[in-house]
Amino acid sequence: MKWLRISNPGSFDIDSALNMLGASVKTGANPIGMFGSGTKYALAQACRENISVKISTNNKLYTVTTEGKRFRDVDFNKVVLRSETGKEIKTPITTEFGSKDWNSSWFIFRELVSNAMDEGHYSIDIVDGVKIMENNTSVFLPYNDFKHYYDNFKKYFTNYDEGIWVGDGSVYRNGVWVGKFNGCNINLHNSLVHINECRTMDDESAKSVLAAHIEVSQNVEVWKAYLTSSEDFLNKIWVRVSAFYEKTMQALHVALTQVYGMNYCICPNVNDIIRDVQSMGYNPVVLRGLEICDTDVAKCCLKTFSSLDNSQSCRNMNQTEEEIFSKIRKSISAFIPDSCQPTIKIISDGAAQILGQADRVNKIIYIRQTLFEKGRKKELINTIIHEFGHIITGKGDYDRPFTNFFINALTELVM
Repeated sequence: MKWLRISNPGSFDIDSALNMLGASVKTGANPIGMFGSGTKYALAQACRENISVKISTNNKLYTVTTEGKRFRDVDFNKVVLRSETGKEIKTPITTEFGSKDWNSSWFIFRELVSNAMDEGHYSIDIVDGVKIMENNTSVFLPYNDFKHYYDNFKKYFTNYDEGIWVGDGSVYRNGVWVGKFNGCNINLHNSLVHINECRTMDDESAKSVLAAHIEVSQNVEVWKAYLTSSEDFLNKIWVRVSAFYEKTMQALHVALTQVYGMNYCICPNVNDIIRDVQSMGYNPVVLRGLEICDTDVAKCCLKTFSSLDNSQSCRNMNQTEEEIFSKIRKSISAFIPDSCQPTIKIISDGAAQILGQADRVNKIIYIRQTLFEKGRKKELINTIIHEFGHIITGKGDYDRPFTNFFINALTELVM
């Protein structure tokens, strides 16, 4: 029979180790285990699932087995280590220890390998039969039961530094696999990921840590992997990027062009705006799970719906338009301060069906010339008020300060 032998140099006090819960004497810079409970869970699970485990130290070989124990009229099985000569090391652990959560053979492999890693100078090899290594402590596991984890060792134990990279969505903590993102092909390694009692990741914690890494990533491939994640995944994560990180924005821009084409245009999930973007010849992109800081958009390289299409034709107002605008401007002066004096430009051609838009950086309001036609006064007033709101607040359509501007204006009119 083939066995996996997991070994460390030196001897080990098995009796004391298995009879103390919550004691950890690991002194490495970043030990995988911390609480002294993992091995106990693993041995209890192995006994519960009839998986053979053997341990050798001080040139003695022990088989992990069980013995019955009755407590308050209930029968339990306790974990016992029995030597070849019949000597027993009895533990306080029952096979029910961890039975609700510890149900994967990976947990056993992970704990016993992690212990060896923490001890240092470990080795894992395949042996025919149980062969004791002198001056070593070894744990033996049936090869067939753990072949998958041994054959895919680098998938479950990573040598990558803490950070993110394109992969299969695996998440690692202290170098050990603790879970996987569904619908996202970005790998994460970070000790800040929270884990539960069976050492698997808390999904919300992992997504929060991942978002913090993505927000400053300069890796185009990582951004491509993020943009092509499933909608379900993107709806459960919140990444907030800022033009302050210029190289991050550049990487995001390149990724957007590779995923959506050179003529992409980021826009809100609003049908009217999406149609406008399409009519201008752009590919509308509605980003999910990603917020671009609004005040920084004008400074970055991203193509967004924050300025008019370059193919538009604009001009100054003619006399008739100036007269109409002046009357409207006077009628709305109750909530548009006189100090707000943006430049008014008329869209005479191009820019599809856009009725109006505000350039908040350069303080320019664009108005479609057809709104000055007879019978469209209500649309014209609506457009002027709306665009003035952008200039005054410096915010976009879906920002709270922009909404508050109109609420406050209506309140002033009513009082």
